[in-house]
Amino acid sequence: MEKIKAIQTEYNGYLFRSKLEAHWAVFFDELGLDYLYEPEGFQLEEHNYLPDFLFPEGFLLYDTKRYLKKIWLEVKPVVEIRDREQEKIYDFVNQTGFDLILLSGSPGIKSAKCLWITKNDEQIIEKKVKFLMSPTGKLGLISEDFFSGIIGDQEKQKIKRYLKFPKLLAAYKKSKQYRFDGTGRKNSSFTKKCKDCGEEFTAIRNNHVYCKECYLKRLHSELDTVEDSHSETNTSGRHVNWSKVLAAFLFLIMIGGAVYFIAFKISPVDSSDQVSDVTQTPVCNCESNIYDCVDFKNQTSAQECYEFCFSNYGDVHKLDMDEDGLVCETLNK
Repeated sequence: MEKIKAIQTEYNGYLFRSKLEAHWAVFFDELGLDYLYEPEGFQLEEHNYLPDFLFPEGFLLYDTKRYLKKIWLEVKPVVEIRDREQEKIYDFVNQTGFDLILLSGSPGIKSAKCLWITKNDEQIIEKKVKFLMSPTGKLGLISEDFFSGIIGDQEKQKIKRYLKFPKLLAAYKKSKQYRFDGTGRKNSSFTKKCKDCGEEFTAIRNNHVYCKECYLKRLHSELDTVEDSHSETNTSGRHVNWSKVLAAFLFLIMIGGAVYFIAFKISPVDSSDQVSDVTQTPVCNCESNIYDCVDFKNQTSAQECYEFCFSNYGDVHKLDMDEDGLVCETLNK
């Protein structure tokens, strides 16, 4: 059967080889992940290989609670991978020592298949994994083997909530619905001077400070240990004067003490007023299923209640029946 040619798609300053890759790029952008598209190719012993995405910061692996740094990602449609393509991926992981995530299918909990390929003790290991998100907003991976091995029901329910975290579900939905005909979300760009070479470049995000060439040089030349040691110094090259910092800290303590003395010793406040100031009314009750969409004045208040309860109790009020992360959408109509 003749192979169907993919449609090149322009998005976010990149010309992606397929619309599927572009949809995944939308997903990563919605979650604020820093990535590079096809930054470099590799000349292997028997193949040339060009991975799709590079994530310099990597992903959190929930199994071990550690980050997989500088991880590569390959996107494929939902078809059986050809032997030659699989051989290239295996050779890449084996010869470079880098981890690679193989994604097949469109963004979504059920529609996407995710495979983590790594090297351990000179052997290539494959693990089926899923994306999850913790309440702190960190995107991570969890292997299906680790999840199935969890004994406690409470821990399993917590992981299920992480797999269907509202922010994650919203990113899945937006990436699927994104239109690449100019009517989708506009992606602004910024002209900046590279922090290393001084040349002007187009930054896709505000936090980008290096041009692509200098960024790649840093990835190649800096080891993790060197990066850790650099993080202890000021990135602008200025030495931190700790004696001045300490003096400023002590000065702030003295000022704070004076303010406290004036506020509470000279003008005491009634204790009942203090209690009323610090007591905060919860967004909604999360102990049991007591709300329906009609109980909220608008969709915003329903969404706040849903997200307030979700981290610890899940969708206790059954407001998100289609499991897309958005609740009571009819209230906006």
